[in-house]
Amino acid sequence: MVKNFTKLIFLAFLFSYTGAFADGTKDLRPTSADYGFLNPWDWGGEFATYNAPADRRLYVHIADHTKEKIYLGFKAQVNPAYFRVKRPDGTIILNAVQIPNTNGSPGYIDSYTQAAAGPKKFNAAGYTAVVVDPDVNGDYYIELNQGDPNVKASPPAGNGGYRYPYFDITVADTTTNTIREGRLWARLWALSTGNQNQNYKARMYVLRDDSIRFEVNYNGIDPFGFGIVSNSYGITNTGNYVQDRKSTSQPKYTQGAVPYLPEHKIFLNPPDVNVYPFPNKLPQLSVTANARDLITGCISTGYCINIEATKPGQTEVKLDLDGIPGYQAGGRDRVVYGRIGTGVNCVYWDGRDGLGDTAFSANIEINYKYEAGLIHIPIYDAENHSAGYIFSLLKPNGQQDTLKLYWDDSNFNTGTGSKNLSGCTVPCRNWILNYGDERFLNTWSFAYDQTITLTNIQFEFCPPEVRNDTIIADQGKPTVIKPVQNDLAPLNQFDPSSFMITCGPSFGTATINASNQIIYTASSSYIGPDSICYRICDTANPASCDTAIIYIDVQDINQPPVGSTVNNQPVNNKTASVLTTPEDQSLAICIQWFEAEGQGVVASSLLNSPSHGVVTNFADGDSCFTYTPNLNYNGKDTILVLLCDDNAPPACDTLFIPINVTPVNDAPVILSGNGIPMQNDTIKTITLNEDTPKQICLTGSDVDLGDLGDVTAVNIAPAHGSVAGVSTGNKCITYTPALNYFGPDTLTVSYCDNGTPQLCDQVTIVLDVLPVNDPPVAVNDTLFLDPMESGCVAILKNDSDVETPRASLTFSISGAPKRGVASVNADSICYTPNAGYTLGLDSVVYTVCDAGSPVLCRQAVLIISIPKSQVPPFAVDDAATTPEDVPVTIGFLNNDFDPNLDPITPTILSGPFKGSAMISG
Repeated sequence: MVKNFTKLIFLAFLFSYTGAFADGTKDLRPTSADYGFLNPWDWGGEFATYNAPADRRLYVHIADHTKEKIYLGFKAQVNPAYFRVKRPDGTIILNAVQIPNTNGSPGYIDSYTQAAAGPKKFNAAGYTAVVVDPDVNGDYYIELNQGDPNVKASPPAGNGGYRYPYFDITVADTTTNTIREGRLWARLWALSTGNQNQNYKARMYVLRDDSIRFEVNYNGIDPFGFGIVSNSYGITNTGNYVQDRKSTSQPKYTQGAVPYLPEHKIFLNPPDVNVYPFPNKLPQLSVTANARDLITGCISTGYCINIEATKPGQTEVKLDLDGIPGYQAGGRDRVVYGRIGTGVNCVYWDGRDGLGDTAFSANIEINYKYEAGLIHIPIYDAENHSAGYIFSLLKPNGQQDTLKLYWDDSNFNTGTGSKNLSGCTVPCRNWILNYGDERFLNTWSFAYDQTITLTNIQFEFCPPEVRNDTIIADQGKPTVIKPVQNDLAPLNQFDPSSFMITCGPSFGTATINASNQIIYTASSSYIGPDSICYRICDTANPASCDTAIIYIDVQDINQPPVGSTVNNQPVNNKTASVLTTPEDQSLAICIQWFEAEGQGVVASSLLNSPSHGVVTNFADGDSCFTYTPNLNYNGKDTILVLLCDDNAPPACDTLFIPINVTPVNDAPVILSGNGIPMQNDTIKTITLNEDTPKQICLTGSDVDLGDLGDVTAVNIAPAHGSVAGVSTGNKCITYTPALNYFGPDTLTVSYCDNGTPQLCDQVTIVLDVLPVNDPPVAVNDTLFLDPMESGCVAILKNDSDVETPRASLTFSISGAPKRGVASVNADSICYTPNAGYTLGLDSVVYTVCDAGSPVLCRQAVLIISIPKSQVPPFAVDDAATTPEDVPVTIGFLNNDFDPNLDPITPTILSGPFKGSAMISG
């Protein structure tokens, strides 16, 4: 992962303290221009934290606690930060000390110059140290913490971990003022260079448990945040060392969670030889002098190639199996690998050659290559390493030998340079162009190797191993026996033609078929033990053979139970008579059976569930259970039952039970009315206007008859209206609200099918009658006056409106009188006749309006009669014409009137003289 963050700012002066003595920043940064910081919880993960795991601690060794003391100083990038020191047994010898921020304060390192110079006690240019006076010998360890002196800090939420730009941990003999380098070590170092393209140039020193030690020169690697570890296996530790040492590109890891496998101690300086002496015995490989004992075992179980070593390591064994001297890749020659420990080791070989065939017994050549003092240096997400590593083996007296480097990136790279198993000359194992981005790159080397080549080595091919068999056979019935399937031979290379029966059976017959199976048939009357002997040979020349015995137990044939009746109906050919149940109704099913040997039926199993129902109350040994068809299902269904007896092994038989579910009438279900879904037996709300009928149509569903429901009855009539259209064959009804009513109303109806018997659903319909504006009712008025007399009429007294009170009605004159003058005066119309008008009728047309929206109006007439005293009516002559012999009706009162508006009663006084007349109506 390429990372870009702001660089730390350092002084531009270049300092180098090659003659200083201390363990710390000066070792991670050979000069002030170099980069290397302690960085717990960055890509190196947990390191030197409070209560860190043992393989992630930062140790310092005390060899003589009576003379030696520990001097410590740090600088934290973020404060507050603390450090404390624990004894080898984990108890605290120095309680938490807050790392200061002020130059000259104990435990604070202000600059690279001070860090490189070490404690001021030994170098005036150094820092003022916090001093620990040990009280036991052993490995003390230093713990760092952010934010709190006692509570362990969690990993930071963002990138970067917790950085400590400067640190120094020095061990000194205070009796001689001698600094002891090579005492500070960790199995994992979590470090950072502070940014991308800031290289790490330090040299680290690896100490194996067998005291073999190495210098690893990182030589300008560009990793940013990284972890440094060393182990004997590589990326993983599965036991397959060829795979364990391969670099990987998957999976991708997150910051602080890279699964490094720390093993070896890693120092900042060469380990102090007074504490960590060089080994007194070098690794060596030895093999047995007896050529027949070098390879033991056989093809059936695999071989051991026996090797003895004085130190752990890994070995590569080349087996020359093709008869041509030397190893030839790609043919029958084979290479096997093994990780070995101190003492005698078995390097496993499966007995096959390079082509996967059995390696037949022969005299062969073996080439042993032994590599000891292994170190693997895996590193994750180190983007670039253009200069390559330099590994060296440290030797006594300051001598060292450079080592070849090896790697295998073939998990993700198959191109040129993807692996080097023959070794490269340092500096090498370099990469560029972010090749290491989010990859776990492993590089390994070893301190010692040894090669031994032996010829005329022998190994045994192994004869076949034929094993006895035990079988059970039924009385009088053929039994197939496969004896060879548990016998062993190299790659199962049996010779089929050599398979033969050599003895038996005594109580039946046995033959071998074309599939090398024995067909054994016991005598029909025999029950008891029997046996067969057979022989088989392998395909070697000369062949090896072996014999075995088949032990046979002939048993009485157990007849399974047979169903005899189901619900007292007979069973024929394992099939019961058809059972019938109405739709939606459960059916109790009881089985009666017959068992020839008289055992009880202890196991009855449902072999298949019915397709259109469920079975309940079914248990082993029960003879009865219950079948329930699915809701509304009618038609055919089946159940298959297995009946077993209580013998061992049990004998079983099946019973087929057919079922016919007969249909029944299902009630209809109302779904909606006028498209409004029914909920809780209610349809709401259907709206309509006042004085306006509303058609209501119901939609329903009927499982068996479809949507055939009709509205057949009104169960609860509406309180404020009427219902029409209730009849068979009609899904719609008409509701008419009462005249001028508006507001809520409800009715309840039945929706019925045409089945037998007829079934119904009921629904309550909620209505909302919306108000509308009605026009006012205007009634004609009459005013009686004498000549030259004026008068007024309260014109609205006899008018009305449903919605508008009379007091809110308005009126106006819309037709003036012809024989006088009319005017509006408050709530009245007043009339004055014209001068000289003394007898007759006059009228005023007026308009009455309500207060609705919209405003509605109606007209009426005010009739004025003069005089108001009683006078006779006025009769006006009339005339009529009619054809001959055609009657004519004369509306002779149309032009007559009574000034007092009294009813006029006509009477014929005389005539006609040439016809007849009568009054009608």
